[in-house]
Amino acid sequence: MNNNEVILVHPPARKVIEHYDEPDYPHIGIAYVGGYLERNSKLKPYLIDAKLYRYNIRTTIDKILERNPRIVGFTAKTHEVKTAALVAEKIKEKNPNILTVLGGFHASFLPERSIKEFPSIDVIVVGEGELSFLDLTVKHLGGESYQNIKGLVYRKGEKIINNG
Repeated sequence: MNNNEVILVHPPARKVIEHYDEPDYPHIGIAYVGGYLERNSKLKPYLIDAKLYRYNIRTTIDKILERNPRIVGFTAKTHEVKTAALVAEKIKEKNPNILTVLGGFHASFLPERSIKEFPSIDVIVVGEGELSFLDLTVKHLGGESYQNIKGLVYRKGEKIINNG
């Protein structure tokens, strides 16, 4: 497994409105999930904190695609979820084989709605997602099915599956 296979992304602000759109501190969620992956697998995920780095949407997309990942995990609060879905859509236009995963507050509270609303997202991780995301990542990269992992919501054809 190489260091480019998994990228964790905190999406950029579409428009800078307040100081929270340009924080001077990193996003703890992607750092925590990334650290958990490093400690419990052979993976060393790449982190893109687009708000901290002051990336715009285009730059974020370019930074993801230049690493040619197999899995891209996004974290997003409600005001960020449309931007995360847009970035996912654009990267999948260039590489439809990338597995896109969404976690965070919005996805956890509205998992079925989120998977229906955003077709560019393949999997939703519900709640504290370190364990579920680790299992999903290891199984997907190993060519195994992730369909029985607790804490995941995904599509199976037209049906929405919620594993609880």
